[in-house]
Amino acid sequence: MKSIKILSVLALFFMVVLFQSCEDDPCEGVVCLNDGICFDGTCDCSTGYSGADCGTHCNAALFGTWDVTRGITANCDFVRYSFAPGLGNIRISIIDGGNGTANNTLGTLSFDCSTMTYEFPGLFSGTITFNGAMFTDVIDNGCTIEATKQ
Repeated sequence: MKSIKILSVLALFFMVVLFQSCEDDPCEGVVCLNDGICFDGTCDCSTGYSGADCGTHCNAALFGTWDVTRGITANCDFVRYSFAPGLGNIRISIIDGGNGTANNTLGTLSFDCSTMTYEFPGLFSGTITFNGAMFTDVIDNGCTIEATKQ
């Protein structure tokens, strides 16, 4: 009788193991980059990354032209910002509407792409806070600029 109970328990165990092994794994073949984790067949990306495979860094959304929508004053006549990949940081170009010149420097972007600091040595520095397709730049000369991505 004791051996029948043991055999029954073992049989039940193997049936459960076999039944579970027949289920499809929704994460089989799914590759999540940059420390992303597969959950139910979809990548859950780590901070700063997005995309189906977590292969897109958030800085890619910043690249391009941003037109100033608010904050143009006599001492702060910027009309356009441009962001492009740089060496380890983001390359910033700010167009001065008063004389049409472009100031270029590198900015330091936070890991989650929410803020960026920059400095134009001898001229000014600022901190940009990104909010989707808009940003606010608080500049050390007292100006606050708002811009929208084009």
